[in-house]
Amino acid sequence: MTLAGSMTTGKSFDTPRAERYAVYVHGFDLPIRDVDGSVAIGGVYSWRVVNALDRDDAIRKAIEAVKAHDQYVDEVVGGTTIMPQFEAAEVRRLREDDQRTGTALIFYIDTDEPS
Repeated sequence: MTLAGSMTTGKSFDTPRAERYAVYVHGFDLPIRDVDGSVAIGGVYSWRVVNALDRDDAIRKAIEAVKAHDQYVDEVVGGTTIMPQFEAAEVRRLREDDQRTGTALIFYIDTDEPS
């Protein structure tokens, strides 16, 4: 009796190999503290580079990386009824030799003023 199926069948049971992805995350409907101390609605953009099994996994990990970033935690006001939204504006699979590490978080505040 053999316990390792790959020894008898020749099939590999290795887990899928993670690949590097660059994901351009856009967060919006964020409650952000304005310069005068009031809460304003805004958003954030950032490239996040993650190791992931597939595109969907990369998007999930990139959004979580933004939400866990110290700058996000400092800028976004908690305890409000405003529900932040996130999307992947762009997703790229990176070559193995690509050394990108992502970018800073760039915040903006929505204004109702006409241009």
